[in-house]
Amino acid sequence: MALTISNVEFYGIGNRRMHRFDVAFDASYPTGGETFVPGTVHMRDIDMMLISPKNGYIFEYDYSEDKILVFNTRGAVENTLVASVDPGATTVVSNAANGEIISLTGDAGVTGGAGSEVDNATNLVLLTGVRCLAIGF
Repeated sequence: MALTISNVEFYGIGNRRMHRFDVAFDASYPTGGETFVPGTVHMRDIDMMLISPKNGYIFEYDYSEDKILVFNTRGAVENTLVASVDPGATTVVSNAANGEIISLTGDAGVTGGAGSEVDNATNLVLLTGVRCLAIGF
């Protein structure tokens, strides 16, 4: 399927044109982005595309491929906590419910960094009204 474009408005700014519009995604996002050619909003070329975040997603326009990419806003999640007991005759009993401390080693949490592109075939049908602003000619 494809993107649905609505509410297109046209403005002139010097020798360029600025087009504001809304985008709705479909039920199967393709890896590498949804095709969006400038002609979709009556333009020949896009110098800059601004896309507002929506519903926890962020967006990027790939100028060389004419595609809108969708990203999750979080970085990679690391879950490397380890609880280990030497093998042998040691019996492990947890009294954590009684206020005892259980020690774990490792790292937990979210690391900084760029979000990851949503998975292939992700259903984004509820992602509508994504506000975009394209400047070009």
